[in-house]
Amino acid sequence: MTKRTWISILWAIAYVVMLLSFKTSFLLLTISFLIIPVVALFVRENVKNFIMYYVAAVVLAYVLATPHGAFIVMTSLFLLPVSVVMGILYKKRSSARTVVTLGFLMLLGEMLLSLVIGALAGYNFVGEFRLMMQDYLKSAEDLMQGVVNFDLQMYLDLMTSILPMLLIVLAAFFALVTHGVGRWLMNLTGEKLPGMKPLRDWRMPRSFIFVYLIVVLMNLFMDPSSKSTLNMIVINLYPLLLIAFTIQAISFLFFIDHLKKWRRVLPILGIILLVLLPPVMVPYSFLGLLDTALPLRERFNKKN
Repeated sequence: MTKRTWISILWAIAYVVMLLSFKTSFLLLTISFLIIPVVALFVRENVKNFIMYYVAAVVLAYVLATPHGAFIVMTSLFLLPVSVVMGILYKKRSSARTVVTLGFLMLLGEMLLSLVIGALAGYNFVGEFRLMMQDYLKSAEDLMQGVVNFDLQMYLDLMTSILPMLLIVLAAFFALVTHGVGRWLMNLTGEKLPGMKPLRDWRMPRSFIFVYLIVVLMNLFMDPSSKSTLNMIVINLYPLLLIAFTIQAISFLFFIDHLKKWRRVLPILGIILLVLLPPVMVPYSFLGLLDTALPLRERFNKKN
């Protein structure tokens, strides 16, 4: 067998191992990379060979994972369209931005379609999600008893309200991880796939400034207990825009660091601070807002 065939076999084995991890505590780690082996197989092989590798891997996982085999097969089939779409785009040498964007939209669309089909079949996904969060928050409430005021009902309402935002973040996370880690691994085996431009060059569209300011103002003056459609939109848009402009701020820190040749000291410290103190996301978002609204980078370039 050729080296190329052996690499494809290794990708198929890696996929089987990841599917089998659904039965273990390693699931929380491996699920983030579940799309990568299928994308790699699609990029490396023609359609006929891809189907052969994919079917063999899924059947083997089904046999080894009994009695959870059916769930594993359903999960694999759910993620298959996203894997194929991203694989097709990679084969066409589309830009990384196009691959990530379409992968994100495809996965989000599948999630929403699954919710609709589930609702039509009588499955209350929102209710099940609420029950799951109730069990989790109940344990947190017991741990925090007497330390902080923990309103279980309020947190349940909040988590249920921001479910659309959570789905968007989850779809974006999967698309970015699949591209970032998958491209790196595939390039090691000689695929030479295009990458995204450096983080220091990322810029938000200026139109987002007005959306952000409107949402912030509405978030300040709206009744948090209201369950109106407008309130639901604001509750979900605000954290998404907060995250987007925080990423813009990190991009600005990478830009300054690159300009001053500080060897990434500034952005690393900024990210560590963000991880340790999540509330600093608010001032970070304002820095991202200023970077988008004003020609800060041009001024720093002139001074340098």
